[in-house]
Amino acid sequence: MPNTEVVYQPEEVNQLASALGACLLVQRTYGKQGADIDKITKIFLRVLSDYEPKAVIQAIKRWLQESPEFPTPSDIVKMLNPTQKFDKELYIKYSRQFNAGDLADWSSGYAYMKAYEAQKLKEFDSGKKAT
Repeated sequence: MPNTEVVYQPEEVNQLASALGACLLVQRTYGKQGADIDKITKIFLRVLSDYEPKAVIQAIKRWLQESPEFPTPSDIVKMLNPTQKFDKELYIKYSRQFNAGDLADWSSGYAYMKAYEAQKLKEFDSGKKAT
């Protein structure tokens, strides 16, 4: 999770603008035009200022390969911070081991259970269907 603001160097700003310009040229933009690129770049810089420029630019390039739509800053944040995929059956297995008192290699099982529970609580709080 990011926690410090990153200062983009002029060359990195140019690379970001270039990557966004490529998106503007080939993706569905819903009214965005080439003249908007400076405003769009400034918004991306402001919203993504906690992330390393190289990571942001790589995520935008990957976005170009994976989506026909113009990205939003939140799309890029999701690529930079993917949600861990949890296996419900593995969670149940660890829970049963815990309840049975089987603590062999418990640290990894406990960490997995806590992360799984945290994600499910977050999903519940945000109104998503928990599975």
